Amino acid sequence: MGWPEPKLPRSFDHQKRTDLLEKEVLKEAMLRAYPDKPSLNGLIRGLFGIAPHAVHKSELSLVHRSWEVVDWADGKMRIKELVEFIVRRNPELAPILRSFDLEVELSPDVAFQGSSGLDNLERSTADQNGTFRYGPLLEQSIAIRGQVCYISGSKTGTGFLVAADLVLTNYHVVQNEVVGLKPPSELLLRFDYLSEFDRGIGVRVAATSEWCVARSPYAPGDAVEAGRAPAVSELDYALLRLADPVGRTRTRDNRERGWIELSQLKPVPRVNQTVNVIQHPNNEPLSFAAGRSSGITANGLRFHYQAETKGGSSGSPVFAADMSVVGLHQAGAPGNQNEPGEYNQGIPLGLIMSDLESKRLRFWS
Repeated sequence: MGWPEPKLPRSFDHQKRTDLLEKEVLKEAMLRAYPDKPSLNGLIRGLFGIAPHAVHKSELSLVHRSWEVVDWADGKMRIKELVEFIVRRNPELAPILRSFDLEVELSPDVAFQGSSGLDNLERSTADQNGTFRYGPLLEQSIAIRGQVCYISGSKTGTGFLVAADLVLTNYHVVQNEVVGLKPPSELLLRFDYLSEFDRGIGVRVAATSEWCVARSPYAPGDAVEAGRAPAVSELDYALLRLADPVGRTRTRDNRERGWIELSQLKPVPRVNQTVNVIQHPNNEPLSFAAGRSSGITANGLRFHYQAETKGGSSGSPVFAADMSVVGLHQAGAPGNQNEPGEYNQGIPLGLIMSDLESKRLRFWS
């Protein structure tokens, strides 16, 4: 089937014409792959980890909304990522999109091409997680251990620094303090809690009414098997302001503590890719768990994975294989707490960032 050629102003030169044609083809591919607003919104949430309103400026037709997605991806240098996402789920579109030299990888299990013998002994695995330079990865992991904290109050949980004096955790971890059932002055956030012999340093939340800077409730379906699915306004997060800018202090091993930069956010790992959770399970010292991603849920507001978590893990940062932050750990599958769950669940961090921006609380670069 032929593709329609857009009408272009005569003043456009050949290079601009090629760029627009390329975008037009991508837009048409999106219309075929995502033929209605719910599916297009799922694409935005699933791939970019942000709310649709961050891309769409007004209620327009599906054609215009598709154009907005393409323009947004182009402005963020994520066109190739968008094309790959579409083609992996709609292989029949690959020949047309490949003709525009967008370097789409069709499948992770493409047959190995080459001669037989020793040069064929190595190949990529099915999940295509890639390899990472050990030195930078180790440095990043060491930095993260000083940025994650154990939270104790009416409930226990985990949190992590996202600015010098701001900690992100789940709303349900501090709900009693937020609604006034318990005094927030009893909340204690403990950093550098790395062993039973050294419980690190304790920090309180700010002694003002604005100690909880922003929050969003959880959904019934997060806790109950028959509960309603989450809405965009139900992201189960709380942003806490500390009494001291602990992110500007030094750790026990005399390193600059710093915080997890939200500007370094990466998309949620695809199905079967690695997910890492840094946490304080069962009130224990800082711990690490790795597992496989099960991907974004149907409405794009949660993602599932097999990394092990326990009580007290709520509010932990979730990372991709390269230790780039992707989400906020929130819950396990609803059901009997004495039996293993089918999955654990996180919230794409991009959705939380979009919610904070809508509240005029952007603090990252």
